[in-house]
Amino acid sequence: MTKTILYRGTRFETRDDGAVLRKCELCAEEQTLDSFPRGVVYTCKRCLRRPKEPRRARVILSKPDTLFQRRKRMSVMEYLKSRALESDSGCWIWQGALSFGYGKVMYKGRNVGAHRVAYMEHNAKDIPKGMQVCHSCDTPACINPAHLWLGTIQDNQADKIMKGRHANERTLTESQVREVRAIAATGIGPDRISAMTGIRAINIHNVLVRKTYKDVA
Repeated sequence: MTKTILYRGTRFETRDDGAVLRKCELCAEEQTLDSFPRGVVYTCKRCLRRPKEPRRARVILSKPDTLFQRRKRMSVMEYLKSRALESDSGCWIWQGALSFGYGKVMYKGRNVGAHRVAYMEHNAKDIPKGMQVCHSCDTPACINPAHLWLGTIQDNQADKIMKGRHANERTLTESQVREVRAIAATGIGPDRISAMTGIRAINIHNVLVRKTYKDVA
């Protein structure tokens, strides 16, 4: 025979011999209080000694790759090409940040010209001090290694004069000047116009502020 007693708000079962019983919440067996550790009145000692079941592995749902994650898996040249659009002339026009018409990209902790990075990665060598990466296509935003060559400042200036792009020369036709001004009227900046037309950004700026070609309406 057992009877129920209430002790400090908890119900206990007692036997005729006075032993207090308590039901283990894990094995559901009624046992005397001696079978429970001090301070633990819900789980018996036998259940506490049982090995715990291994925890279930967490299921992590896959998320779409971010640009940073994709960049980590790419080579530098693969990343550069993924950020460029190929034109009919074979130029790889950089679609990222531009400065004076030239692409800019973070490379080894520094903000470097995208065309310079493309040259170094394609040729697997650094650019010697005092040398410039020049464009045979005359498109500053181009990063196609086939259009890049290494030369001094004097070489670059000589190439500019030979192609009629010297600052003292009128290098643009009147139709080009009108086209540049019409594009700028839509809200597009000089750097992006330079990437679209292949005209140097500084020349576009001079056209827009009417520093040059003042006579063209």
